[in-house]
Amino acid sequence: MNIWWSAHAALGESVGSLILAITFMFTQFVVKSNKLSLTTTIQKRGFLSVGYFSGIVLGILTAKGFGGHGQVNPSITLLVAGMEGHFEAVPFIIGFQLLGAFVGAIIFILTIRIIGRNDELSRVFRWSQQSPQKTMGLEVVGNVFWLLPIAGLLLFFTSPSGGISLFEVAMAAAFGKVLLTMVMDDFGSANFNPMVWFGLFLVKLHSQKGISGKEFITEFSGVVTTLLVGLAAGGIAYGSLQITN
Repeated sequence: MNIWWSAHAALGESVGSLILAITFMFTQFVVKSNKLSLTTTIQKRGFLSVGYFSGIVLGILTAKGFGGHGQVNPSITLLVAGMEGHFEAVPFIIGFQLLGAFVGAIIFILTIRIIGRNDELSRVFRWSQQSPQKTMGLEVVGNVFWLLPIAGLLLFFTSPSGGISLFEVAMAAAFGKVLLTMVMDDFGSANFNPMVWFGLFLVKLHSQKGISGKEFITEFSGVVTTLLVGLAAGGIAYGSLQITN
C-alpha cells in the first residue's frame, strides 16, 4: 500500500480528477445553455454521452499517466480499498481527488467569466429541487448497477488469470456511466461520483449566491450515499475474494 502515499499517486489522481470534472462541467454547460442549438432529447443526451464518455476515459488515463491509480472517483477508491482490506490511505487519495475537482471548478468559473458568459451560470447550474430521499434512492440504485460490475472487472483484472487492461476498465466505466446517466435522467438528478458532485456544488454555490438548508441536505445526502455504496461494494468484493481464496 506504500504506493498509495506517493507523490505520483497524489498528482495523478488530482490531475485526472480535474480533467474529468471540468469536462463534465463544460459538457453540462453547453447542453443546458443550448449553445449548439440542440432541440431534441436525443440530441442533448447524445452530446452528454460523448462528453461524459470522453471525460471518464481521459480522466482515468491521465491519472494513470501521471502515476495515479486511475480511480478519479472516491467511490471507486473506497471500492478498491475494500477489496484490498486497507483503508489507511483513503483520506489521502480522496483528498487529492477533491482538490482536482476544486481546481477544475475554479478553472471552469474563470473561463466562463473570460468568455463573458458568467450571467448564464445562474440559469444553467441550479440547486436540485428534488427531495433528499429521492436523491439518495437514485444514487443507491445507480451506483449498485454501476459499481458492482466494475468490482467484478477489477477482481478479474487483479486475478492471476485476468488479462483485462486499464483502458478496458476505463471504457467499461465510461459506458456504464453513460448508460446510467441516460436512463436515470428520466427519474431525476444523479451524478454517481462524489468528486464531480463536489465540483458542481462549488459552481452552483458561486452562481446561486447562497443555499438553503434543504438544498444543502439534498447535495450532502447524494454524496454520502454514493460513498456508502462504494464502501459496501468494496466489502462485498473483499468477501468474495476471501471466499474464493
